[in-house]
Amino acid sequence: DILRQIRDRAREQWQQFSPVPRERAKPLGQRFGRVRHELQALIDRRAGEIGEAKRQLIAEAEALVEADMPATQRSEDAKALQARWRALGRAAKGEEQMLWRQFRGLCDRIFAAREAERENRAQQAQARLDSMQALIDRFDAWQPERADESATLDAGIREAEALEPLPGGRRSEGMRRRWQGIVRTRRERLMHLALAEQADRWQVLRPLVDAHVAADAKMLQGEDAGDV
Repeated sequence: DILRQIRDRAREQWQQFSPVPRERAKPLGQRFGRVRHELQALIDRRAGEIGEAKRQLIAEAEALVEADMPATQRSEDAKALQARWRALGRAAKGEEQMLWRQFRGLCDRIFAAREAERENRAQQAQARLDSMQALIDRFDAWQPERADESATLDAGIREAEALEPLPGGRRSEGMRRRWQGIVRTRRERLMHLALAEQADRWQVLRPLVDAHVAADAKMLQGEDAGDV
């Protein structure tokens, strides 16, 4: 691009500094034309090298589109290719536009895949939050009536563990605290139910135990214990 600027500026300045003495006009014009021709040849050669370099970048971008890697990493690599593209300058007129359309199309596909992956992750994260909220609501409404319902709580705990990791943020932290509180209170209720059921069984068994104790005492005293 700098060479093109020199070429164009020289053409403008040549017109500004005209006319010159007739006897010097022809040799100066010939010399200026020869220098411009050499400069243009240098520009064309350099533009060809740039075009070849950009075709190589297009090939790298095509490989990147098919690469088996996370979309985020692929996007970062595409940005690095774009920086290299900008540093090269322009290829020949006409070719530059064609190469750029190819390269930009590939980069757009890479960035679109990144956005699709982000959207997919966001949907999955929202789905986990919704499932966790439904689990919390279900167990918040559940009140165990028997000690053997502890299996229901264990199943809920496994379900919550399967939903981790939840997305970062205050909502997730609030959900975890709420769930931990529900689990704690339901465990306490199940423990109280287990104790109450044991007490009930003891009340049922106690007359039989008392009868056996009384019978044993009579036998020890040599009395007839009768049927127990």
